[in-house]
Amino acid sequence: MGLPVRPQMTVQETVDRWPATRAVFERYGIPTQTAPSPAWETIEQAIAAQGHWSVDQLLGELNRAAGGQADIQAETSIVEVVMTYPATRAIFERYNIPCQADRIALWETIEQAAAARGHWATDALLDELNAAT
Repeated sequence: MGLPVRPQMTVQETVDRWPATRAVFERYGIPTQTAPSPAWETIEQAIAAQGHWSVDQLLGELNRAAGGQADIQAETSIVEVVMTYPATRAIFERYNIPCQADRIALWETIEQAAAARGHWATDALLDELNAAT
């Protein structure tokens, strides 16, 4: 799957790969220049350290700043897609596919979840998910 910015990436790695993300981090109070976050700190850790509990909005903004276009595939984890692109939640719900971490296994793929509910991870579903990013 081609998710450019993921919650497990470090802040430093993200800024190094996509300099345009620096401004997004700064808006959230996550330092990247004069007092950079520790090199090992993930985006999830950095946002929590600033008192924010949801990383969804930050990831969406970071991916837009990175120019990221998703390439969501059938073997992609539903949780990873929804965490990175919150707008996909409505699409999963329309297909009656649970997309909350407490209702599905974290590793469950789109293909597995769709098949378990009598759907196939068709091009239509994947096209809708990718268009929502």
